[in-house]
Amino acid sequence: MRDPDSGDKPMEESAQGRGVWQRVPRSLRMGIVVVLVGLGVTLVTGWPLGCFSCVVMEVALLAVAVASVAALVRRDNRRRPHLWRHLGSLVAAVGLLYVVTLGPGNYLSLINLRTRGRVAMTGGQDQLQVWAVEVLAKPREQMQQDGSGWLVPREEWSEQVRHLGGGVRIDPLWEGGRSAVRLCYGGGFFHWYIVVGPPGSAPDPNLVKERPFDAWYRWGDGVYGWFPEN
Repeated sequence: MRDPDSGDKPMEESAQGRGVWQRVPRSLRMGIVVVLVGLGVTLVTGWPLGCFSCVVMEVALLAVAVASVAALVRRDNRRRPHLWRHLGSLVAAVGLLYVVTLGPGNYLSLINLRTRGRVAMTGGQDQLQVWAVEVLAKPREQMQQDGSGWLVPREEWSEQVRHLGGGVRIDPLWEGGRSAVRLCYGGGFFHWYIVVGPPGSAPDPNLVKERPFDAWYRWGDGVYGWFPEN
């Protein structure tokens, strides 16, 4: 005689889960899959393929929303249970579209998360900050001046910074005109930076006011991710 608690429940729950997934409209299922794949591609590859993935996600979800609205135009679909099915699909598509455009799944947030992950895997932001403070304390006669800042020569880079790649500058980005180390990434129309200084450093309020559409992500005390508008 089979024990009722012998293990049938997990199989039943799995079957129920598959049944719920099958009841989701096909267009929404496709949209969800595209979003999951797009998020993964963006976090793994970064720029520029991740940018293309985010565009694909947005287009796919917009298509699901349009398809749901088109379905609701038909009189037959405005009756239950079809009404709730298509309304649910529309709400889900619009909600996911918000997440990947303005919410935590937007492209800037994903690139910021990926960049923080790379810093963590190469030694951590505390190690990066210690190096940056040392660089800021050194005389700059050997550095090439570039506008209001300086280019940090590669021989001054730490092993962690070499792994992170990009370019390294010193610029007056902190409050009071104090200098910060800026690690530069991106290309073409999209650039972003890791901005590092001593603990207590914060972005210059005048810079923030002049560039209201820039995104600043505070990683820690004196460490920021900076995504300028252009």
